Amino acid sequence: SVASSSAVPKAGPVTVNFSENVNGISGSSAVVGLFDFTTSSVGTPVPGAWACFNSTNVSTSCATGNVRHAKFTPSSALTPTTQYVVALNPEHSLGVRDLAGNPFHRDLEFFFTSS
Repeated sequence: SVASSSAVPKAGPVTVNFSENVNGISGSSAVVGLFDFTTSSVGTPVPGAWACFNSTNVSTSCATGNVRHAKFTPSSALTPTTQYVVALNPEHSLGVRDLAGNPFHRDLEFFFTSS
């Protein structure tokens, strides 16, 4: 789930917490963008980078580590007071997996940016 209980700062990061260890976090398996209500999918992805951390908040590989917290920092500021979505394993992607190799359930996490 997205960790922020309040609005996410425009410069980020957007933090996603997991209830179990996962890996395979990438720009194609964890997509941040505006939600397109017409197609019920993420529109154009927001460019940026993911940083990942284990259960004790030590930096780990997003691709192969034991990820419990993933933080996305956009390349440029997000639009103020706008609803965005993080799509985990969006259509045609099963990259986010638990440590047994099972695809993490598809998920959409909505969040708003601060003013």
